[in-house]
Amino acid sequence: MTLLRLPSMLLRLTWVVNLLLGITFWTGNLESLKLVHMIVGIMLVLALWWIAILAIMRQGFGVLPALALLDGLALYALGVSQEQLLPQNHWIIQVAHLLLAIFAIALGEMITARLTRAQAA
Repeated sequence: MTLLRLPSMLLRLTWVVNLLLGITFWTGNLESLKLVHMIVGIMLVLALWWIAILAIMRQGFGVLPALALLDGLALYALGVSQEQLLPQNHWIIQVAHLLLAIFAIALGEMITARLTRAQAA
């Protein structure tokens, strides 16, 4: 079960850290930590993909793992390119980035719960 517990805990930790960092960026503080935010975000995406791949290996390819893989890709792509997109309405990109991150934690938790229930049965 460690193969599932580790990425699940990593997903939760990186999500909270990046949420707090993102809020500080929105308030105009700690701009110097953007690289940290990006590195932690990459770790979040990798943890989400790890969970999705475990689900595929144990239960076959399904909707939730596919959405997790796509969401991780979209979250990464938007994260690394968001400063160049819509510079006059940057807040739209920031909100989209936040929504993708919320979707990532939700997908990770749903997949983890399903895998845990399946193993317990």
